[in-house]
Amino acid sequence: MGELTRAVHLPETVIREEVDVLLTFGWVERGSEGSLRLTDEGRHRTGDLIRVHRLWERYLVDREGMALEAVHAEAHQREHDTTPEEVERLDAELEYPAWDPHGHAIPAPSGQLPSTMACSLMDEGTPGSCLRIIQLDDDSAELRDTTSFVAQELRVETPWHISRFFPAYEMTDVPTTPVSTLQRAREIGLEAGLKYVYVGNVPDDGNQDTTCPVCGRALIWRDGFAVTNRIWNGCCPDCGVSIAGIGMGCG
Repeated sequence: MGELTRAVHLPETVIREEVDVLLTFGWVERGSEGSLRLTDEGRHRTGDLIRVHRLWERYLVDREGMALEAVHAEAHQREHDTTPEEVERLDAELEYPAWDPHGHAIPAPSGQLPSTMACSLMDEGTPGSCLRIIQLDDDSAELRDTTSFVAQELRVETPWHISRFFPAYEMTDVPTTPVSTLQRAREIGLEAGLKYVYVGNVPDDGNQDTTCPVCGRALIWRDGFAVTNRIWNGCCPDCGVSIAGIGMGCG
């Protein structure tokens, strides 16, 4: 229950009440050791709710011109007042879209999702052509997968630069990355064991600096485009521990 509470950011008392309702409707059931899992009916209902929510998000952006950062809350309100017949009319009016404005797949009435099989960029485009990014993921699960891959398949000494996105050119419908997202990503990277994690494109209280994995003092100061390297002879100037990298520091 505690994990669920943290995931949805609601008090445990509220979560327990909602779980009791879901149990009553038969949409979830208790597994071993008190764990919860969706029933077949629960999975069907979940798919229906995801479908109408993402259709409304598509509608709000395409037809009403609503800002991307505002559509989730509005779609959340509308999804619960939409009948199955209205969902089908909405889908037809939008000409049966496969993706919501965030790039997430919209399930078909059968529950089937459009193919998301990965492909080479060279297979999809030709030199000089423009390709459209249809999905940006910055949720905690995606970030943990990324940092786990870097730590296990590369090395924990691999620097991880988390850069803040700003809308520009032909991608102005995606909001600026919240600073809180960058901070959360940095914490997840450190939890994964990465030794050199720093953020970019945002002035803050030091998270943009590369710090020593042992003593925590700054190794490389960053302020906008200004960079000051304090590494000396490949070592931290404060505690003397060796710093991974090629040609690191002076001397």
